[in-house]
Amino acid sequence: MFGSYDLSSFENFDFLAKNCPKTLDNKDIDFKYTGQNSVNRFCRIEKEVNKELESFLNNKHNTNYDWTFEYFHSSAPVGLHTDYDKRVYPNPDKDGIRYYEIVTGFIAPIEWTCKQPYTITYNKIQQEPRKLMYKQKQMKYLDTNEVINYRTAGKITNDIEKYVPRECEMYEQMQDIEIHDVYEWKIGTYMLFDTKRWHSSSWYSSKEKYDDLDLSEYKRSIIGFATQGFKQPNDKK
Repeated sequence: MFGSYDLSSFENFDFLAKNCPKTLDNKDIDFKYTGQNSVNRFCRIEKEVNKELESFLNNKHNTNYDWTFEYFHSSAPVGLHTDYDKRVYPNPDKDGIRYYEIVTGFIAPIEWTCKQPYTITYNKIQQEPRKLMYKQKQMKYLDTNEVINYRTAGKITNDIEKYVPRECEMYEQMQDIEIHDVYEWKIGTYMLFDTKRWHSSSWYSSKEKYDDLDLSEYKRSIIGFATQGFKQPNDKK
């Protein structure tokens, strides 16, 4: 299931392509900000289109996921992280479900003014549903700030430099990991990825440091995450 696919058959793709930049440029919207120096922003897509895109993906991939999609503007390249996480609610729903895991991610490119973007997945997988993120020069669990010591030999493979150049600030993160797969951003396609797998963006800025980023260089996309419900964490029905 994980990989890249054609999105042009989604009947509302043109709506998303037109509305994404319009929405992200709307200064009246209360965006959520993230990324280095908080220069990346996102907001939910329209509810009806969310339902239509959810139905499209579930039908295409024979799944029954609950999807949430957002418009996303990114000027700061996103470093190593995972998106595998859990949500536990105090009371079960009508089907007895109270435990949800974020199991699949979605990226659909819309436009960019930067260098050709790529999304890169790596050979490390997070088995426990706790988000990891590289911050303060360490890979850490977001819930406890516990450090994951993944760099031992300090080796960086040559193929990584095509996507994360030696001169850029993100390069230090690439020690002792290997590329699993690379998604080249193409309009009219989408990527489904395993939220357990370590991943990052490419370094798409013309600058080498986060503090020097040219904010006129950016990429925009639809991002989404699918949740799957279980009765209990160890009751995978």
